[in-house]
Amino acid sequence: MVDFTRFLRHAYGLRRDKPMVLGETSGKKPRMLIISRRRTRKLLNLRQVAAMARELGFEVVVSEAGVGGGSGGVKRFASAVNSCDVLVGVHGAGLTNQAFLPRGGVVVQIVPWGRMEWMATNFYGAPAAAHGAQGLKALADIVMTQDFKLNLRRFRPKLLRVLDLLQD
Repeated sequence: MVDFTRFLRHAYGLRRDKPMVLGETSGKKPRMLIISRRRTRKLLNLRQVAAMARELGFEVVVSEAGVGGGSGGVKRFASAVNSCDVLVGVHGAGLTNQAFLPRGGVVVQIVPWGRMEWMATNFYGAPAAAHGAQGLKALADIVMTQDFKLNLRRFRPKLLRVLDLLQD
């Protein structure tokens, strides 16, 4: 997986090979990309999640995976992911783009409640570890429309843990 990731970085001209380390560069904030969706598996309180992340010290970018279409869209999104230290998204919502994160970046996968642990771990968690990213999971309260609302009180400690991971 590491060789494949190296191949992707070379093919798309991705220059960042490691995330920022907190405290290494004065005044610089870790950059977080939250993958949004328009149809199913939307994060209903996306604005509040982004605001909380900003409050904790992240620079937050929100984008839909692969926006722009064609191969140019993939390259643009790969560059956007590579410019970040943290990737956040609902399970299956473009998280395969984690391959473009700098090695050692953090992937936060929002997992719906309901026996999805195996899929979450094997589809995204294990591949994240295989190419050098660090993975975290956060459970979401699912609503009948397949959209999600994160419990901010429960999610905050996950974001604090992300900050800890970026200090190592």
